Amino acid sequence: MKIFIRKISFVLLSFLLITSACETEESITITSPDPAFVLQEPAISNIFLNFSLPTNAAFTISWNDEITGSSSYDIEMSTDDAFTNPLTLGTSSSNSFSMSVADFNDAIRNTGATTFVDIAVYMRIVGGNETSNSILYLVTTYPTDAPATTSPVNGDSFTLSIATVDDVAMTINWSDPVVSSLLGINVEATIEASIAGTSFASTSPLGMVTNGETLSVTHSELNAIALGLGIPHSTAGDIDIRIVAKNTNANGDTLTRTSSTTTVSVTPYNVSFPFIYLVGDATTPG
Repeated sequence: MKIFIRKISFVLLSFLLITSACETEESITITSPDPAFVLQEPAISNIFLNFSLPTNAAFTISWNDEITGSSSYDIEMSTDDAFTNPLTLGTSSSNSFSMSVADFNDAIRNTGATTFVDIAVYMRIVGGNETSNSILYLVTTYPTDAPATTSPVNGDSFTLSIATVDDVAMTINWSDPVVSSLLGINVEATIEASIAGTSFASTSPLGMVTNGETLSVTHSELNAIALGLGIPHSTAGDIDIRIVAKNTNANGDTLTRTSSTTTVSVTPYNVSFPFIYLVGDATTPG
């Protein structure tokens, strides 16, 4: 009897629980996400621009647009996340955009970035009156600015003397941002001289410097250069001077940057000596 009563009680309790559950059942509503205009986050956020592959794609970005209905998009770049001074990299009629290594490097260098490594670059897409989210790249660029000669300056003149052959006649100084950068590459600078106005058709090296920004030339060294270029002794002649800087990457590819021309006047001395004749009984011929 007790077992029978317990079974009846269990059935009644189960019925009450089921009834209660049915009374409190809530309806489930399935919602769809709101339409969005989203620039996809990059899988790799670090970009190394290789000067030996200038036409390769530096990056490719893509986005989803469910709200603007635009047929043309502007791709904007900024060096700060507030896009204080945005730069338009280009336009696209599709939902993706690519840019070459050379063009992207130029765009970043034109922002006035003072370093070459880990430059923060923010991008966003503008379609109609709507703007997407922004994404961040850290970019390593390569140098494009040429060395800038600081001395001598155009119009300087140098008169050379045989009495001071080992003294410094001229010091060439220049500035090269790569030398003091964090790129960790060697910069080999060759200082070239040529007859003024010949566009360096024929050059003579004044010297070579590695990872430096100055070169001193003695009277004898500069005299030899001037005479070798065809300037007559004791006559002032104009020569052009330029800095040719080369940096080489791990693959052996070389990037050359050439400074503007500086024109100076040089007056060399005579290195030919006259023959001396001895006449008299004390000489061998008598």
